[in-house]
Amino acid sequence: MAQQRQLNRSHMVRALVSMMVALLCLLALLPHQSAVGQSEIQPSYRGIDVVVLVDQSGSMGGLAYGSSDHPTANDPNDLRFDGTRLILEILGESRVNAVSSGRDIDFRVAVVDFGDFTETRLEPETIVPDSEEQWTPQLRELQDRVSAASFGQRNFGNTNHLLAFQRARELFDVMEAQNAPGPRLKAIVLLTDGIPYVLVRPASDQATPTPSLDGQPAPTPTPAQPIPVDRYMRDLFTYVNTAFP
Repeated sequence: MAQQRQLNRSHMVRALVSMMVALLCLLALLPHQSAVGQSEIQPSYRGIDVVVLVDQSGSMGGLAYGSSDHPTANDPNDLRFDGTRLILEILGESRVNAVSSGRDIDFRVAVVDFGDFTETRLEPETIVPDSEEQWTPQLRELQDRVSAASFGQRNFGNTNHLLAFQRARELFDVMEAQNAPGPRLKAIVLLTDGIPYVLVRPASDQATPTPSLDGQPAPTPTPAQPIPVDRYMRDLFTYVNTAFP
């Protein structure tokens, strides 16, 4: 029974990811209005830039990924890896279908793992195959780079979404500097298991410690404490609204 529930959940996640990416591709094909003159219809989008943010905190993989703090995995079936691979597959297929329909639309994608820190596992990659024959070997190579096997049995500690969104902004800046033909859609796909958990020390403990006097031991630093979720989410929303207008 438990195995069947996990299988059903896997199918549901795959279906949701497929629908999400398919919607993005559909939006790229539709005409859009100018921001200056709302009645002026502009040519359809020339492409989509996607950054996939993958939560690799200890709670995602559990003990199998080295987390003794969260031995029970919230993602025991590694759906975060399957979802990323599926996104790549759908983008490539959408490009091939667009070309066969006479549309010149390209896709750029990057993948970022995050936790207490970020790691860009896939730098911005342009997806422009003209046929299934061209796409198949590129897809295989890209999927290998974002697979569970390439990531290894490790975890990134706690969950800091703000770091992930900051890295996404940097990657979009890199893509924009490439001067691809526009206009272009931008999308962030966040694969995570829950609320943020970020530890900080009191401000008084973050300064350079004072050496102990007369051979006395230095004061023990105050243990790090989690940032209150409501305060963290306010900071996160403020950043997202500013960085992605």
